[in-house]
Amino acid sequence: MKKKMNYHERAMKYLKKVGQRLLVITKDCRPDMHEPDEQKVSALIVGNHLDNAMGNDISVRMIEGGYQEYVVILKKAYPLVSTDKFNLATLISLARVGARSLLEEKNNEIKR
Repeated sequence: MKKKMNYHERAMKYLKKVGQRLLVITKDCRPDMHEPDEQKVSALIVGNHLDNAMGNDISVRMIEGGYQEYVVILKKAYPLVSTDKFNLATLISLARVGARSLLEEKNNEIKR
């Protein structure tokens, strides 16, 4: 019988998928994301509300109603044109998980 995942486990599983998509579209960029335009990566941000309840959907109705969550559209123009959409609050969550992981690594190194 498969164990039912709790909220934290489901959230981490989702963030891993988002992270994988982010790494694909930014594959050729520097780790610090300095000058991604040199790797033909650009971004467009749509929205007026910081939340991630609606995912990465963009809706004219939500924009007109003033409740479109911020969505970052990343475009890679070379070698093949590809785009992907990311909810900004989800990207912040992913950054927080990464920051926490980096800080834990540093603390473990200090303890050694």
